[in-house]
Amino acid sequence: MVLYHWLNYYIGIQWEGYRYIRFLTPSFIFISGFLISHVSLRAAYASDHARLRRHLFGRAMKLLIVFVALNVFADLTVGSRLDLRDSDPSSLLTTAYGVFISEDGRAAFDILVSIAYFLMLVPIVVGMARRMRLSLMAMAMAILTVVTVWGFTARTNPHIELLAIGFLGLAVGARRSNAFDRGRRHWVVLVLMYLVYIWAITRWNVLFPLQVVGVCLSLAGIYSIAEVWGTDRRLSREIVLLGQYSLLSYVVQIAVLQFLRAAFRGFQPTGAALALPLIVTVVATVVTIELADRIRPRSRAFDRLYRTVFA
Repeated sequence: MVLYHWLNYYIGIQWEGYRYIRFLTPSFIFISGFLISHVSLRAAYASDHARLRRHLFGRAMKLLIVFVALNVFADLTVGSRLDLRDSDPSSLLTTAYGVFISEDGRAAFDILVSIAYFLMLVPIVVGMARRMRLSLMAMAMAILTVVTVWGFTARTNPHIELLAIGFLGLAVGARRSNAFDRGRRHWVVLVLMYLVYIWAITRWNVLFPLQVVGVCLSLAGIYSIAEVWGTDRRLSREIVLLGQYSLLSYVVQIAVLQFLRAAFRGFQPTGAALALPLIVTVVATVVTIELADRIRPRSRAFDRLYRTVFA
């Protein structure tokens, strides 16, 4: 994810290789859906759906508040593409529409908005599936079909596309057998399918159907590698720790990249120097997470602050 954001800031999305890591952003909302159905709907909130609705809505509102606060702070400090300081009320409404409805890509941390919408809609979709006696997979396939057809007939909405992928993750997580385990057992098929996917996006770029396929194949591949690698190694434990602090990691890496770009405004690194912001951001993210994980057990106030904002 650091590599993905570093490319945004220092290379640009016009780079041809960008398509090969486009699976990253939608993977986060897919994983969000997977965890809700695979964990929350089976354990903590299995029989208390009203409590689940309150939990998801509260989490969604928290993400939206964090999103707004971070973008306002970025605009007032390092500056941003939103240009809030010089906007009149009508311009602010246009900006809000572009961020929260049409998703024009001007805001930082914009995946948080799509995830917030998804969390709000999960109880509605789950309730509809139960009333209509449909599986979540059938609901997800219907939504994906509508979004795919829409994409071939008109300009699609990035929020809608991400929501569709989130509902696919919700459906996959609800299945009794772990779908990713089959990828590990049939790794030859998984590799061949991934090579076909690479060929397809090389030829046609990342169309929405290919993006959906890329998310599923990439996550299945990562899952299979992680199963073989295990959790005993130092690197494995570090990756798990970063995953436990995923929202904080996400915020820190973008904040560091924005600070570096603002601090060295007008200076465009080339050659080997291009890797410096990437290395600094990786180190800063890891160090921040390590410090947060060590301070939380020792400071009740810090732990309460962390849970209020990020948990």
